[in-house]
Amino acid sequence: MNPTPAYMAVIAEGLVAGLNPQLATQARQQLASKIENETLRWLVERTGWKDEKGIIVGSGTFTSGGNEANFSGLAMALAYVCPESVEDGVRAIEGQPVL
Repeated sequence: MNPTPAYMAVIAEGLVAGLNPQLATQARQQLASKIENETLRWLVERTGWKDEKGIIVGSGTFTSGGNEANFSGLAMALAYVCPESVEDGVRAIEGQPVL
């Protein structure tokens, strides 16, 4: 598959190359982190996720692709169901996890 690149993709790639976003920490790239946070806030707002007081509830992160997104989802599910695994690893879980 060798598609023709979209005009906006070329512009966006140039912007990314110029900004050099290293999103390991917010201190490393404040502008890129701000764009990410505002985009996520906008997406959460659009979903209508609000608490009983009408305050928008939700957060997220961008990933580089599907594999990282799936791995992140599995890691968060594991941390939610077995919080001891965050500090002590999966060997701290009683029994054998099943996926």
